[in-house]
Amino acid sequence: MEIDYLERAAAGPVTDTTVRAVQQVAAERQGDILVFLPGAGEIKSVMRRLKTSLPGTAVLPLYGNMPQKQQDKTILPSRADRRRIILSTPIAETSLTIEGIVNVVDAGLAKRPHFDPASGLSRLATERISRASARQRAGRAGRLGPGYCLRLWTRNQQHSLVPFQAPEIMSADLTSLALELALWGVDTPLALRWLDPPPTGAFKQARQLLTRIGALTPDGLVSGIGRQLANLPIHPRLGYMVLMAVKTNEVYLACDLAAILSERDIIKTAAGQKSTDLDQRLHLLQLWRRHGDESIKAEAADQAVCRRLERQCIQWLQLLRRQKIIAPKAGSAKFYTPEDVGRLLAYAYPDRIARQRPGHREVYKLCNGRAALLPPADPLAAHEFLVAAHLDAGQRQARIFLASPLDPDDLRQHQPRLFSKENKVYWDENEARVVTVRQECLGELIISQSPWRQAPQAEIVQAMRQGIRQTGTTCLPWNKEARELQARVCFIRALQTGNWPDLSDAALIDDLGWLEPYLGGVNKLAQLKKINLPTAFSGLLGWDKIQRLDQEAPARLRVPSGSWVHLQYGEVHEAPVLAVRLQEMFGLNDTPTVGHGKVPVVLHLLSPARRPIQITTDLAGFWRRSYPEVKKELKGRYPKHFWPDDPLTAKATGRPKPKPRDNRQLV
Repeated sequence: MEIDYLERAAAGPVTDTTVRAVQQVAAERQGDILVFLPGAGEIKSVMRRLKTSLPGTAVLPLYGNMPQKQQDKTILPSRADRRRIILSTPIAETSLTIEGIVNVVDAGLAKRPHFDPASGLSRLATERISRASARQRAGRAGRLGPGYCLRLWTRNQQHSLVPFQAPEIMSADLTSLALELALWGVDTPLALRWLDPPPTGAFKQARQLLTRIGALTPDGLVSGIGRQLANLPIHPRLGYMVLMAVKTNEVYLACDLAAILSERDIIKTAAGQKSTDLDQRLHLLQLWRRHGDESIKAEAADQAVCRRLERQCIQWLQLLRRQKIIAPKAGSAKFYTPEDVGRLLAYAYPDRIARQRPGHREVYKLCNGRAALLPPADPLAAHEFLVAAHLDAGQRQARIFLASPLDPDDLRQHQPRLFSKENKVYWDENEARVVTVRQECLGELIISQSPWRQAPQAEIVQAMRQGIRQTGTTCLPWNKEARELQARVCFIRALQTGNWPDLSDAALIDDLGWLEPYLGGVNKLAQLKKINLPTAFSGLLGWDKIQRLDQEAPARLRVPSGSWVHLQYGEVHEAPVLAVRLQEMFGLNDTPTVGHGKVPVVLHLLSPARRPIQITTDLAGFWRRSYPEVKKELKGRYPKHFWPDDPLTAKATGRPKPKPRDNRQLV
């Protein structure tokens, strides 16, 4: 066996790399080529391009969801004069033997299901194969002679492949296993010895599902329904649906549904228009029963699948009769509607009931809260409610592959336990208000709601606090007085001169208890404007602290001229600013202080026109060093004002010199 690798790691889509590799092998080597690709989508893309670039070559697909006849046509040896290029998923790795293969081109990828315990859904993930899988694939070439394999990765990447694929138990749905263990009296996998213990999260989710469908009691014991489910060769979800259908005389319909959901799709993947509607599959199955193979050819349905579905249904009905779950001569299938299908599916998939999102025709919300998408232009988008029986969890949004419409009123009549009624008080961020409603819910789906006019005031206040916290302090009715009071308290608190409350924005929004007494009757952000913040802060401080605040961090200081000048408190740990005209400070030698004399204010000495002249915290030094020069400049610019040589003995004033009186007598 000759094995080659790429010289450099492949860049771009795997389909591009594969097409180039197949063209190279076809040009350089003789014999049929088996190409491994991760899925049917990649196979179709590569097949279209190779049919164009390699005329005269039989380019054939091979994947699990193909009709048996088409698979047989691909596997059988070709005519001697025509070369085959077989594009296959990992199904050809071990499941099938294809004669005549000489060359293998391996993309090194596979799509594998991964069960997500959080959502209860599985998703297909494309991932690198293991070294063991790579050996198995290479071994498909040259079974009867020399073979060649081109691996579409580098030798260095080969060393980084995991030795073996992770065991299936690590990524599988464990519901059937959990039911089997429960029959043995085992409620935790830790009680047994395993080669590979099942993941705790997936096992817990499986037991929760069994409890939800009544197979386990709330105490974790196997119920009567659970024992019946264990005797059915079917997933517990679908088995529960069949058992519940017995009560409504719909067991034939339920068996048909269970068979359809257990087999590959009755509609061939290559069909043109294909809906996700399960009723379409039921119709084709019934059409085949009445009129045979020819009747469904035009519908692109798979006759072999229909035969398998029929065999399964017969076997299950016989088993139900032997177990005396249904009468030996139970009636035949009755007429049904698509909504009947949805109601039955809700027994199996109560967590996959979905409601259409307003304004988004093909986007649904599942009752577990996740989003799910219908294919574009799918006819089922005409229905508001669906039950999604086949979902791929996807990365961000689940994709719906099989579903049926649902009538919530019909579901409420048959499964009232799925519904709950709640009184809710919550903050609506879009409307910036508290909403009080009575809701009927199905999981996280809101089925109906009406105003709750008797909502407790305490709950409204709590929701209002949540809204204020989300919005931030900008929604509070700030004014100049409130900001000044806040700054003064923050300043004096930073000096640690007592147990002062924290009025910083962060602290105010973190604990809104101070605002709670003022939120009575308030349920909108717009109504906050009626609250007086200075009054609220004063109430938080109390009378004694307000008096201390006026002494230690006063809002105004009296200057030598007799004027009361505002102090500007800024950032915490910064001294407040006193912006005052120079002339009003004549006669004062020491810089004014706050905080019991601990903090000198920052003097912004202004000209008569209130333009800054000097910034200082050392008034005495200013008089000695800077005033003589400042006086010269100001005397020239403001001659009508008084500029004494000795400012410490001059009388402070905020006015210009008085005009001299005219003592001349009138003639």
